[in-house]
Amino acid sequence: MVTGEAIWPGRSDVDQLYLIRKTMGEFLPRHMQIFHSNQFFYGLSIPEPDAPEDLATKLNTSAVIIDFLYKCFDTNPEKRWSCSELLQHDYFQGFTYRVPSSENDSPSKRTSGNYLPYLNGNLQNEQRTVAKLQTMNGAVANRSYLPSI
Repeated sequence: MVTGEAIWPGRSDVDQLYLIRKTMGEFLPRHMQIFHSNQFFYGLSIPEPDAPEDLATKLNTSAVIIDFLYKCFDTNPEKRWSCSELLQHDYFQGFTYRVPSSENDSPSKRTSGNYLPYLNGNLQNEQRTVAKLQTMNGAVANRSYLPSI
C-alpha cells in the first residue's frame, strides 16, 4: 500500500497471521476462537512471536504514514478508524481530488443508489454463462472451510 510491497508476505496463511501478530499484537479472543473452530486451520496454531516488530522498524517511513497504517490495521474493529475518519488523517493533508467534469456530465455514468451501472452486452449469453458457472460451482458453494473474521 505504501511501498508497493506486501507488509506481511507470509509463506502460508498461518505464517502470514504470525507476521501480523508479530507486528500488530495479539488477536482478539473472538478472532482466535474463529481461527480454532475453522476446519481449514484444524490442528494448527499461530506461533508465539519471540519479540514484537513495530511497523516503523519494518517499513522505515514517516511517523504520519506509520500512524495511518496502525489506524487502518487495528485488530479491534471497535477501535479501527472508519474510512471517513481515515480521510481526515494527516496522511491526506494537502491532498485534493476533483472529479473531472466530463465524468459528472455523462448520463451513462450516473447511477441511483449503491448499484453499479448496467453494462450493455449480450444478455442471453451472459445469463447462460452465469447459469453454467453456478452449476459448476454448486459443489463449492458451501465454503465453511474459509476463515470468517
